[in-house]
Amino acid sequence: MKIRLTLVILDQPFRSFLLSISFTAKNATISSVQDVCQKKSTPSIVHTACMITTSVGDSKEGPFILNCNHCMWNTLDIGIKFDKATGIRAQMDELANGGKPKPSTAKSPYSAHDQLSRQSSLSRPPFSPGEQFETPQVPDKTMPKPPTDATSRFNALKMFYKEQITESSATDAAFPTSTLDLAYSSPSSLQRIMSIYTNRESSMKRAREKFTIMREARTPSEGFRIANPPESFGYDKSITASQRAFQYPSFIGNANATKISDLRPMPTLMRTKRSKRCAACKHILTRPEIKISSARYRIKLIALNYIPYVTVVPLPASGGLPPPGPDGADIVLPASKPVQFIMTLRNPLFEDVSVSLGSPSVTPGKHGHRVTILCPQFQIGKNSDAWDDALNNPPNRGMVNSGGGEQIAGKLYDQGRNWVSIVLEIVPASIFRKQGEELDEDEDVIEIPVRVRLEWTVTDEDAAIERRKKEKVLDEGEDVDDGKRELSYWMVIGIGRVDC
Repeated sequence: MKIRLTLVILDQPFRSFLLSISFTAKNATISSVQDVCQKKSTPSIVHTACMITTSVGDSKEGPFILNCNHCMWNTLDIGIKFDKATGIRAQMDELANGGKPKPSTAKSPYSAHDQLSRQSSLSRPPFSPGEQFETPQVPDKTMPKPPTDATSRFNALKMFYKEQITESSATDAAFPTSTLDLAYSSPSSLQRIMSIYTNRESSMKRAREKFTIMREARTPSEGFRIANPPESFGYDKSITASQRAFQYPSFIGNANATKISDLRPMPTLMRTKRSKRCAACKHILTRPEIKISSARYRIKLIALNYIPYVTVVPLPASGGLPPPGPDGADIVLPASKPVQFIMTLRNPLFEDVSVSLGSPSVTPGKHGHRVTILCPQFQIGKNSDAWDDALNNPPNRGMVNSGGGEQIAGKLYDQGRNWVSIVLEIVPASIFRKQGEELDEDEDVIEIPVRVRLEWTVTDEDAAIERRKKEKVLDEGEDVDDGKRELSYWMVIGIGRVDC
């Protein structure tokens, strides 16, 4: 039985680790490094083996590179060197292939280019008569070209289109520029946006106005680039599909890489150990050990330890059904014939529990099987010491109904210290099929849905301590907890298969 309550359980990561280098990081460090390893655990771009940091010059001052002892690949092949031997991932995020620093995403990387061409001629000083016939100066060819990587061009295009929207909407009073910066998750912002389209006067006014047509990008400073024909290169310089897939996410790697020189060393994602808490009371349900090599749990509260454990076996009556064999095969039940089973519920709690069972008279599905629970309401004793069962109960208890016979409705079949057995009667439905026709998968399986409702009262062993707690709560003016608890859930019981 597996119970998953995803709506009432909260996952709380508390430790990230990388087993290959026995590295661990606390939760505060995880949020700052984005779940990637900052140590020397960067795999090679050719395979997944981790690389090591090697000094090119002085062993202390550097520069340093990442080198793979398996395939002899290093970061010099893509023109990247590091100033320090530590913080490799942070340095890698600041460098592009070739060793050049990555442009900042705060503003367009093209903003420093083409500034002279964008200035008006009125802002320049007038020419003197002697300067009018001078030969124009040739632009400096040493000026660095604007970056052509996808991230830089995207930032330039984003800023360009934002400026175009601002300019085109400046003359439209019904569509203010501030609308572009609205948070669409805010109800007030959505109301302001809807008022733009629901206001009839503003919509008619906008229909009569002549809107400014936005132009497209046409210069490199605006992110425009003419598509070049693909470069031809040898097979040894090409990359495989797995290498390209390993370059995701694109803000860390290069998802558009076509050659080995375009690949980026990717960080190793760390595994996370998580603890589970109850969303209502914040109680810890599971918490694994901090040691990364250990798979044990320091705290593990399993749901089966807090709800009755259910077992179903055939009624040992004379001429009844034999128990299932050691191979675990399903029991085959004859159709349209009443068959009785013993359902036993064991109480794992240290309190007496009142149980109420409910089941539909006919099971849902293609074939409805009739179900009758002879004793749907009963009480199970608490899970106390095993010696209490031997001292308080007579030795012949539990042997009254073991011989079989008709069972009485509303009576228990058997009971013990913390367990109760009741009788479950099932009449399997007849399943007809044509000659050569095959049944659907598990069509002949009998499964019974049962609604379980538990009620118990949590009490302390010492009555004086419990009384003092209640008096203290009353003095503080708070509500007194009466200790009553209630739990309801559905379970499905598999009985066997119908003989058809």
